[in-house]
Amino acid sequence: MFCNKCGAKLEEGTKFCAACGAKIAVAVDEVAKDAAAKAEGAEKDVAAKAEDAAKKADDTAKDAAAKAEGAAKDVAAKAEDAAKKADDTAKDAAEKAKETAEKAEGAVKDAAKKVDERAATAVDAAKDAVKNTEGKISPKVDAAKDAANGAINGAANGAANNNGIPAGSVIPNAAGNAGGGAAKQAIPMKTIGIIAAVLAVVVLIIVLVLTHKATVKPDKFINLSYNGYDSLGTATIDFDTAAFVKEYDGKVKVDVDKISMSELTSSGLYDTLFSMALGGELDLDNATSDKNMKKLKKAIKENGAEILAEKLADIYEVDPRKELTNGTKVTVSCSLSDEKIKDLEKTYGVKLKIKSKEFTVEGLKEIKKFDAFDGIEIEYSGYAPNATARLKKKGNDSATDYIDYKISPDSGLSDGDTITVTITDYSGHTDFVSMAESYGKVPSSTEKKITVEGVPQVVEFDPFDGVTLEYSGYAPDGNARLSSRGDDDACDYLEYKLSKSEGLSNGDVVTVTVEDYYGDSNFETVIDRTGKKPSVTTKDFVVEGLTSYVASLDQISTEGFDMMKSQAEDVFNAYVANDWNENVSLVSFDNIGSYLLTSKSNSWTKNQLYLVYKYKAKIDLKAEVDGKTEKYKRSPVLYWAIKYNNLMLDSDGKLAVDVTSYDVIADRFEVDSKISSGWFSTYSWTFRGYEKLDLLYQKNIMAQIADYNHEDAVEDAAKSTQKEENPDDADKEDAEDKSDDSAEDKAEDSAEDKADTEEKSDYDD
Repeated sequence: MFCNKCGAKLEEGTKFCAACGAKIAVAVDEVAKDAAAKAEGAEKDVAAKAEDAAKKADDTAKDAAAKAEGAAKDVAAKAEDAAKKADDTAKDAAEKAKETAEKAEGAVKDAAKKVDERAATAVDAAKDAVKNTEGKISPKVDAAKDAANGAINGAANGAANNNGIPAGSVIPNAAGNAGGGAAKQAIPMKTIGIIAAVLAVVVLIIVLVLTHKATVKPDKFINLSYNGYDSLGTATIDFDTAAFVKEYDGKVKVDVDKISMSELTSSGLYDTLFSMALGGELDLDNATSDKNMKKLKKAIKENGAEILAEKLADIYEVDPRKELTNGTKVTVSCSLSDEKIKDLEKTYGVKLKIKSKEFTVEGLKEIKKFDAFDGIEIEYSGYAPNATARLKKKGNDSATDYIDYKISPDSGLSDGDTITVTITDYSGHTDFVSMAESYGKVPSSTEKKITVEGVPQVVEFDPFDGVTLEYSGYAPDGNARLSSRGDDDACDYLEYKLSKSEGLSNGDVVTVTVEDYYGDSNFETVIDRTGKKPSVTTKDFVVEGLTSYVASLDQISTEGFDMMKSQAEDVFNAYVANDWNENVSLVSFDNIGSYLLTSKSNSWTKNQLYLVYKYKAKIDLKAEVDGKTEKYKRSPVLYWAIKYNNLMLDSDGKLAVDVTSYDVIADRFEVDSKISSGWFSTYSWTFRGYEKLDLLYQKNIMAQIADYNHEDAVEDAAKSTQKEENPDDADKEDAEDKSDDSAEDKAEDSAEDKADTEEKSDYDD
């Protein structure tokens, strides 16, 4: 239970309120207590208007009470029951009030017929009062509930006063006081009941009005407009917002709290509502302030129909929408799910009755055809067979400004060739939708074949007329370069390339190739600029006139060998004269051939020529050792060589060599007589050369085969294993030497004896 004065919740059986000290009345049943508690929050202005309505109805209530007493009691009982069951939520109160109203509908109609004109006026006044306060109460259902509770509590207070309870002690609000005032006039209980019944009826009607949802049929306001041309038309939905607002203004009850700020800002509604509500008076620097939000919510409520129209205009889609033809059936249908539709109904307080709608396309203009190739011009450049084509002029129609012309092939052309010109729009499409939409016409065909004519022919020329090569250096390392280009002016656009420009010898072939200076494979640049084309692209040139290195022995003439041999003999004779003593003499000195080494790589020494000699020396020693004459004789046979480097041939094939530039072998051969020469030494002789030809060959020729090729031409190679010469010849020579020695010895002895005899004779004399 609750305090009748302050509304504080109390324990059952409490006699005084602990909050305000008021005495708790027990004469009023529990229904009045509950009604009083629920009516406490009613707005003062609503209560005042309800009190006025009650006063105006008071004068007519007596007459109506007699006629509607039975019905009023029944209605009052049902209203009392409805109030008792009402919970704290507006929704339950509204639903139960509606149910009660439906059950009492027949009785209300009968009672209403019997109410006189003044009673009807009172009811109208009550409706006006509620309507005027509709926008000020949130939520509206709570307002209706409060009004009903106030009226019932007023009646309850009146009854309480009639039973001796002071007015205002049960219902401390304006509505209760109004009821109490009427009771002080000693109105009979039946009259009070009738008044309560009438007020209950009024309240129920108000509840029905406030809780009733308008049924909205948005398809009534949908029309289609068509743009474009037949077969390429486009349908656009036109939603008649003005008509919609006119029909549903005041019937759309927006639940402001269900419209999020993100929805307002993303949809553009935010700025629109600000403009509608305040005409630019908002604080735009602080758009979400409490003040702004209050005004915004007010604007949303006042313009609910327009806001809903904006929403509904976006929920429909057309199928099909594009590429339409006159007579095509298109359907406009809702794109929202059932759940989304329910959300809209809750947010805007309406019942949406959404239907699909069918339309027939009409009014699209016919697309015309035109020749996009009428008036085009093709321009050719270059020379056959490599001429190129390009578009010089488009077609005559202005629509061709939006056409892209392509030529295939557009190069490598000659008179009589066929090219194909194709067209697309600038997006690469051949349907020309954009052109049709903009101009109402499209090309009648998309390609045209054209025969090439008027292309000049190419003249051929010899690019090697007047071309010469210049050679320099020494073979096999000679160099070649282009000393003069071709005589024709077109040669200025050619590049000459040599197959080989270094490492050359006389007789080598150098191939010269001409190419387009700009790298074109078919001499396009030369042709484009001169109208000429090379008749040949390569030519061979034979290398000649190089001073070359000797590469083989047969390249050396007899005169060349004689010149080198003469120098070799002079060198050896000088050696004999300078290095040999009186005990040694040269018996023979013979050239037995030569070795030629040629470099395998690009080394500094290109070739080496060894002139090989076989010589025989004679040793004849006679020495006094310890008073005794010792003799030693020997004739060694040795191999010696002189070397000339980098032998060359001039352009006429004549040997060119500096014979004063040479090397001689450094190896030595020693002969020891074993005859003491005093001071622990013996008579010995050192000769330049080798006792075997094989040794000379191994140490001078074979030692270099890793870097040099060699050509051998030595006659005595087969005898290279003998020590000095044929053993028989050596023995014979030794015997001859002994015989000679014996004769000499005898002659010497005879001379000595004669001298001794003469000495002795002189002594005797």
